[in-house]
Amino acid sequence: MASLTADIDALMAARSAELSAQSRNMKALSTLNQQSRELSETLQGRIDRASFALLLAGNNASSKSNQSLKHLLKREVDALRLTLLLKSELNLTVGATQALLETNDLGTRSDLQAMASEAQAQIDALLVDMENNTSSAEFVPSIREASAFQAEFITLSPFDMKVRAHLLRTSQETLNEVTSQAVESVLADLDAESTNTLAQNAKVVTDLLNTDVKNITDLARLDTSLKSILIKALQGAASINAGYIHALQFEIDSEAPHIRDTLQDLPPDLAEKVALLLEATNPESGLLATRIEALQARGLGQVATDSVSSDLLRISDMVMSISKDSIIGISDASQTLMGTAKQASMTMNGIALIAAAIVLGAPVLTFLLIMRPLSAVTASTERLAIGDMTEIKRVGGQYGEIARLFSALTVFRNNLVEKDRMENEAAENARRATQAQEEAAREKTEREAAELERQKQQETRDRERELATEQERRALEEAAEAERKARHAEQSAVVEALAEGLRRLSQGDVRQTIDQQFPASYEQLRMDYNAAVSSLRSVVERLSETAQTIHSNSGEISNAADDLSRRTERAASTLGETASALTQLTAAVKSAADGAALANKTVGGAKMNAQSASSVVKEAISAMDAISDSSGKISKIISVIDDIAFQTNLLALNAGVEAARAGEAGRGFAVVASEVRALAQRSSEAAREINNLISESGQEVGRGVSLVDQTGEALRSIVHDVSEIATHMSEIATSAEEQSAGISEINTAVANLDQTTQQNAAMFEETTAASFSLANEAATLSEIVSQFVLKEDDSRPSTTAASSPKGDDDFSLAS
Repeated sequence: MASLTADIDALMAARSAELSAQSRNMKALSTLNQQSRELSETLQGRIDRASFALLLAGNNASSKSNQSLKHLLKREVDALRLTLLLKSELNLTVGATQALLETNDLGTRSDLQAMASEAQAQIDALLVDMENNTSSAEFVPSIREASAFQAEFITLSPFDMKVRAHLLRTSQETLNEVTSQAVESVLADLDAESTNTLAQNAKVVTDLLNTDVKNITDLARLDTSLKSILIKALQGAASINAGYIHALQFEIDSEAPHIRDTLQDLPPDLAEKVALLLEATNPESGLLATRIEALQARGLGQVATDSVSSDLLRISDMVMSISKDSIIGISDASQTLMGTAKQASMTMNGIALIAAAIVLGAPVLTFLLIMRPLSAVTASTERLAIGDMTEIKRVGGQYGEIARLFSALTVFRNNLVEKDRMENEAAENARRATQAQEEAAREKTEREAAELERQKQQETRDRERELATEQERRALEEAAEAERKARHAEQSAVVEALAEGLRRLSQGDVRQTIDQQFPASYEQLRMDYNAAVSSLRSVVERLSETAQTIHSNSGEISNAADDLSRRTERAASTLGETASALTQLTAAVKSAADGAALANKTVGGAKMNAQSASSVVKEAISAMDAISDSSGKISKIISVIDDIAFQTNLLALNAGVEAARAGEAGRGFAVVASEVRALAQRSSEAAREINNLISESGQEVGRGVSLVDQTGEALRSIVHDVSEIATHMSEIATSAEEQSAGISEINTAVANLDQTTQQNAAMFEETTAASFSLANEAATLSEIVSQFVLKEDDSRPSTTAASSPKGDDDFSLAS
């Protein structure tokens, strides 16, 4: 009994451990599924945000260089992202379908089908996004058609899945070909569009490669690695082979450290979710660990069940043996009592005969004391002998041999009654046990017969099915294992080659391509990488040439702008000096006018006598003086205007030429050329006004000649010297006033011209500063582009920035 109790306790403990492990395994599977969905959503969001950040960086680069880069990044890179995500979801679907082929557990199959359906929904959403992208829209119908079989496959029964497994491989190969064509098309479009981004800032391109594109690639690689771990965990959760589960756990443990190394580079929320997923697959308490515990507990439970069954059979045999021994003992006791009773009866009969012979004289006494009790004893004994177990009535006294005989007979009767009762109970127990055994044996026989019949039928069906599929399954398993090992080796070689290429690319070395031959399934990846590097090298070379052209043109523009600024400064300085001299001349003329007014008052009386002649002479002298002064001033103005017109024409010519050379970057100089042309127009108008003044001066000269003739006639009529003096003084005063007014007007015009010239000088200085800034930016662009190694004999190019703002720039660009 102690052994049975221990075995039952062990069985209960094993079953409890199995149920607990299964419960924890199901919870771990549910938690892993939830974490997988959350992590997938987080990764999707991160990839979307990374793609959006990449798009923003592209927009920023486009605003600095060319709007076509925005179009390139928004369409081609997004197409690449969608293709990578599609591949990842397709890999998850493939893993789920492979796990469905390995398990018959309904709960696990339900979870796998739900996961595969969710992945299929993601694939459909990605296909919709790819339809909206012109670079990948043409591949959507073929991808949708090729992936339709996988969507149908996850809904099939286990038998149909095994039968149609070879069609699944064909569908996956078709999907791989279509997605490879999509990647090739995206790269071809990228190469075609790269010719429109020649003026792109090389620093922005480097930042995109080292940050945004690398971020998307790292996230996609992380997504693929995590889903690979998830697939292995699901395959292990569906398996009942502990060795296979240990092998999957080993593969997960070999991949987990690489993912943990990247946690420090991930955002905190994403790193936390990745850590939770890794924790859910750790070898101590993860999903596969609980699965192994459940399998071990199930094995222990089976051992305990066998032990309990053995103990129950042993105890049943012991009970049957004890029952048989009890029945035999009771039967022996009954035979002994019957023999004793018979001997006692014979003894009593002898005694009665002797007593009858001896005590013939005492029959009554003998009858009363001996015969009647003995008859009663004999009757009771006979009744007992025939099985009458009624109660024995005592006859005679309480003491003596007869009384003792009655007592013995009573004990004998009681023993017989007890014996019969025990025999009846034993017989009933034996009957019940036999009936129970027969019933159990009959039920067991019926169950075994039914089970045997069902097993025979099932074995017949299974044998027919297994005979058709066993060989194929073994071949597929062996081929799959060999293919998995081969692909693992191929993937390792491919990853190492790509890592080396990307390392060189991140250091700016765009010379080298991957010449090592990849396996056939990865050859397209190598060709795509080489095509991308070639396209990037072409873009960088064109960028280098463009940077040199921009720097050369900006140097010429800065030199011309600086020369123009210096000339404008000299013109402004000359105009300032002229304005100052005119101001002094105005003061002197005003002083002379005041003196003439005083002299005119002194000879006022004389003026009245010679007023007629004085007026004529004064007008003649005033006209001639005005003509002389105007001619001198006009000569100066014409000289200045000619100089300005010459400089203006030169500026307009230079600005137009430089604007034509600069192209898009010369729009600002086109504005400057427009302003210069406006200045030339104003100079032309001033020249026309000067021509008008010259014409008026001719008329004044004619009028002056006439007045001089009249003055000659008047002078002959002047008799008195005082009148002549008065006339001269009056004419001097009038001339001085007119000179003062004319000089004031000229001074105002020169001041306005000086202000305009100073404004032009300030504008030219700003233009010069802008041209120098453009030259510096071009030097910076060339320096950044020079970081790329383009030729086989380049080690690390260097750049010398612009050293002089006066036109002697020294700029070198490694190409």
